[in-house]
Amino acid sequence: PREGWEVALLRALFDALLARVKRRRRTADHERVWFNLAGWCLRPGVGAELDAWRITQVWALYGQGLGHGKEAANWTEWWVFWRRVAAGLNEAQQMQLLEDVAGHMQKAVQQTTRTGGKSSHGSYDDMLRLFAAMEAVPWQYRQEMGQWMLQRLQRPDETVQTWWAIGRLAARQSLAANAHLVMPPEAAQEFVHATLAQDWRKNETAMFAAVQMARMTGDRARDLPDALRAQVLEKMRAAGAPARWQELVERVVPMQAQDQQRSLGDSLPPGLVLL
Repeated sequence: PREGWEVALLRALFDALLARVKRRRRTADHERVWFNLAGWCLRPGVGAELDAWRITQVWALYGQGLGHGKEAANWTEWWVFWRRVAAGLNEAQQMQLLEDVAGHMQKAVQQTTRTGGKSSHGSYDDMLRLFAAMEAVPWQYRQEMGQWMLQRLQRPDETVQTWWAIGRLAARQSLAANAHLVMPPEAAQEFVHATLAQDWRKNETAMFAAVQMARMTGDRARDLPDALRAQVLEKMRAAGAPARWQELVERVVPMQAQDQQRSLGDSLPPGLVLL
């Protein structure tokens, strides 16, 4: 099963795919499957020898775009690919990606609102998750994105994944970015209070967002004030939160694999340890 493929195998497979990258556009299916498998093999874009070189090679593909841009499924794999490797992109690359995906999200919202059907630009949820993966951009941009998402959540039809995205944007622990890029506690409190206003028995995604934002790191510059963390813990206990989630807010402990996958929106290769 591909969930068990270790880093050495993954990168060897990616290098084989990269050697044949020019043939990815032969058909829409070739392109869709290439991005699906290449993203899986290169995730999360860091952690293995030569990953910086690999990211340089795939970034050259960004300017080329899709060869089959009329296929919604290809757009979905395009967004998933860049989300999976986002940790390896630098600030300038993430900023460019951020601007582009914001434009496509706006078109997707307009199209689905107008027609009531699916967007031809790919899945809104996948674009949203890519938005949330931009850890290298200045935290002020992520704060602005989170505020936009809070406005979106006032709509009754907004996806529950927006809560997940907010949790990732204001998380106390990043995937691979430096700690100084984490949103300061003062800025994150707005989003924590928004999750506290939710019924966590009915909205587990909002509760998990609060867990990410209130998680203990042992770093005073990142941790929420004790009183606010205590408020989060009290509400978690009342909602019957899993003990392992409560522990993440109470003390400095590593996140278990199943929660790490939920936090990142994808699994990490077996044996790969990041921040």
